[in-house]
Amino acid sequence: MKDNILLSSIYKTFQGNSNDLGEVMETIHTLKKQFDNTLILNPTENIPFLMEDSFDFLDGLYVSNETRNQNSKVIFGGRNNYTDALNRLNEKWSHLLRAKEVNLRVLSGLHAHIITFMSIGNISDNILLLAEEGGGHYSGQAILERLGFRTVFTVQDNRKHCINIEATMNLIKRENPKFAFIDRSEGLYYEDFSWLKEMSIPYMIFDASQYLTQIITGEYKNPFDMGFDLILSTLHKNYPGPQKAILATNEDDSYWKKLSVGCNTYISNSHPKELFKAGHFPKEENALLKYSKAAISYSQTLEYMLSNYELPVIQKDSSRIPTQHIWLHIPDKVKCYKVFKDFETAGFLVNYRLLPYNLGYGLRLGTGGAIQSGLRENHIVKLASLMAEIFRKGLSIECIHECSEFITCVKKEGAML
Repeated sequence: MKDNILLSSIYKTFQGNSNDLGEVMETIHTLKKQFDNTLILNPTENIPFLMEDSFDFLDGLYVSNETRNQNSKVIFGGRNNYTDALNRLNEKWSHLLRAKEVNLRVLSGLHAHIITFMSIGNISDNILLLAEEGGGHYSGQAILERLGFRTVFTVQDNRKHCINIEATMNLIKRENPKFAFIDRSEGLYYEDFSWLKEMSIPYMIFDASQYLTQIITGEYKNPFDMGFDLILSTLHKNYPGPQKAILATNEDDSYWKKLSVGCNTYISNSHPKELFKAGHFPKEENALLKYSKAAISYSQTLEYMLSNYELPVIQKDSSRIPTQHIWLHIPDKVKCYKVFKDFETAGFLVNYRLLPYNLGYGLRLGTGGAIQSGLRENHIVKLASLMAEIFRKGLSIECIHECSEFITCVKKEGAML
């Protein structure tokens, strides 16, 4: 009797009344309408190539990255075919990144960080980490130190917005780190870290989350050619893929074997729905290259136009390799947040953040996700004009209406170039 009462209580808790599902669907409908009426203009969100639901049957399935047999501890029936398909997908990504092997089990960028260092490092190991002040991820130090590692930080050149190579080399000679981890989540340039090869660091890791598309298309130098041993990356920031991450190794060495074991130990499931979405590429030949070039060129054009309208753009050095990141430098936090909220109200979704290199507050912009929503080169002049008007004058009913019409026009262009 008590069991029946308990089960009934649990059922009511999760089932609720008949209006609950309607409320959830109403909320989803509202969010979808909001999404349709806004334009992503930051460099760290994207719209995947694949938006269809034909992968839904994979929800809830457990898929291993190795074929199971009678000697395995646990086997889920009927999954070896899925594993074979996963291995073919791994081969495809290995070819794209010129890697010896890849692993797609990790779920996101920070998850990849955690799994990697739990697998290959030991407590008290010394790790050279890209400083947050130099564009490194703000969670990097907290993750590594919680795992028991000792972090030493690269030295940045605040004037040139890049690594101070000489000072960092001297630091490496003093500290003798076992690992180097370059994880730039924020930066105006794609820097060449080949000089690290001279430092005899045993194992070097590069996070390509902000650069993956251009690395695949060959527009950016492959980190393996800089001497890095491992590339890790999200597939949902610079690259327009599902919310997933990838690990790629230059060699099938002892570190990779430890990492493969760690992925099997610390990740119970491959989450196959998103995993197999990562194998979907646009059918049109050279579509990724077109997207890659557009993400950089549109950002350059938008940066130039915003500068012409006298917005506080930190302009890039044309002699260096640019990223799609655009920075508006607004060190007055109150003003910066107001501009951010005005852009948001108008439907332009940018990032409010504390910029690196001791710059203070600012806004971070990018065009990758907007391109996937329909942004084209002929839209850039109007976009810059609207953003400049909001920046200088604030919002008006007329301006909000004009921005709404512009976003509707952009999204009619369709998702792919």
